Amino acid sequence: MPRNWLLLAAKHGGAQAEATAEWLIERGVCIDIWDADRRNPLHYAVLNGWKRCVQLLLQRGASLDPDVDNMTPFHYTVKTNAEEIAQAFLDAGTPVDTLVTRDIYIPVYQQGRVVYVRRDGAQYPVREARTEKGLTALHLATLTGSQRMTKFLLDHGANPNFPSDHGETPLHLALRRDLYGPEWPGIVDFWNDPMFRIEVALDYVELADSEGEYCSTQAWIYEARSTIISLLLEHPKVDINAQDVFGISSLHIAARGGDSSESMIRKLNEKGAKISVRTKKDETPLHLASRNGNVDAVTSLLTLGADPMDGDVNGVNALHYAAQNGNLRIIQGAVNHKPDASLETFLKSKDNHGQNVLHHLLSSNIEVDITVVDYLLKWSVGINDLDNAGMSPMAKYLRAFVLCAGDDDPEVLRLMFECGANPAFETEEGLGLAHLAAGSHRVSVSLLRTLASWGVDLRAEDKQGRTALHNSAIKGNPTENILRFLCDEIRLSAGLRDAHGKTPLDYAVEMGQKEHHPNLFDPDRWTRTEKLLRGLQEEL
Repeated sequence: MPRNWLLLAAKHGGAQAEATAEWLIERGVCIDIWDADRRNPLHYAVLNGWKRCVQLLLQRGASLDPDVDNMTPFHYTVKTNAEEIAQAFLDAGTPVDTLVTRDIYIPVYQQGRVVYVRRDGAQYPVREARTEKGLTALHLATLTGSQRMTKFLLDHGANPNFPSDHGETPLHLALRRDLYGPEWPGIVDFWNDPMFRIEVALDYVELADSEGEYCSTQAWIYEARSTIISLLLEHPKVDINAQDVFGISSLHIAARGGDSSESMIRKLNEKGAKISVRTKKDETPLHLASRNGNVDAVTSLLTLGADPMDGDVNGVNALHYAAQNGNLRIIQGAVNHKPDASLETFLKSKDNHGQNVLHHLLSSNIEVDITVVDYLLKWSVGINDLDNAGMSPMAKYLRAFVLCAGDDDPEVLRLMFECGANPAFETEEGLGLAHLAAGSHRVSVSLLRTLASWGVDLRAEDKQGRTALHNSAIKGNPTENILRFLCDEIRLSAGLRDAHGKTPLDYAVEMGQKEHHPNLFDPDRWTRTEKLLRGLQEEL
């Protein structure tokens, strides 16, 4: 009898396939045979819902090895919500915490057919001895959103604290709805395929359907997810403070954001979650909430006793993180939470790099909200403080990477000058504010005029004898208007040679000929700069 008859019957199904498969099994056909996806008859019996076949195969010792989707036959009972079949596995002695360790299998074409090989070159999954870490069926149920199987597995003794090979418990996956693990471009397995999350139901709501159907589907998903989390939290043995390999706890995940993060934080806290638990980088939940702009989570954590003064491994605190994303409500919440006696110390706090809250706000690569700048400046937070690299907040603002000039840039500078910003600032290399502005994508004629009106010397040279025009050419970002302003109004010479004997044009040519990183932003900018400078020289 051909070895693959049982596999064919199980894989392709049909009206008589189940009965045929049972007949073949009872007559002793080989059951240890796999297809190209590394699935055996037991995998397909589970997927087909053939309980009797599953029982017969288990009685005969069918393999529980995972397929190329990193799924054992027992894990597939979660996909099909098959409680009775899962019970058959347990009755046959299959451990409820049967695990898999994910790997990547790459399809290759060999001898006229597709086979899968592991990244290390092995053609098939290697059966490993049982370890203390891996992904169990409970991990899968909480990740994909199966209420039924989550309850079934917990009721039958599944360990709610079982760690994956990255230390994630089922609660981590339930809250995050994602998992760590190997990645390969274009390769997905069952675990990281969004098609197998309950959220995929939203993709099947027709655009023409009423908004009510979409909202009701969302509500159903939220209720399912909430039920799963409640099942885990109500388990008497759950470790609410379990941390993964990065030190992330359930409270860290809730603080990042998501559905009703405020209520989730309170629920976790009521179950004993530590408010100031720290990651391997010393980040608290408040740090993550502030960094992600989660106002509700920040409010909850502060109310529950989180200290906004606490710093992470780099000394960055909640105020600094809030400033990085320019969230005024979080900044105000953190400020209002501190008692008056320690407020000044909090507002002037610096990280391990010597940066205060203004440094963090103004060095961001997102558009700076002028109302946030105004709010912080009214607290006198150190407008001329220098960080460990000798940079002032205004210098960081002018050096920050942005794609283009903002309408409020001149006004931001004006506010800082009104509050005492030093117009004579220089870096250790002698770069003044004019040099930094000319080399920035923020540069505009109006910004340069603002600098000049507050006493910044636009004709200044650095320690290498370079002017703002040299720096603009080095960075490759002048426009024709900026060049004409610097040359015609400020009277900078396009032919001026620095201490190395180089003109702005020389630098533009030199930078244009260099080999740059393939992902460099706007690599043609030096060609444009060279063209503009040559045109300017021809006019002269």
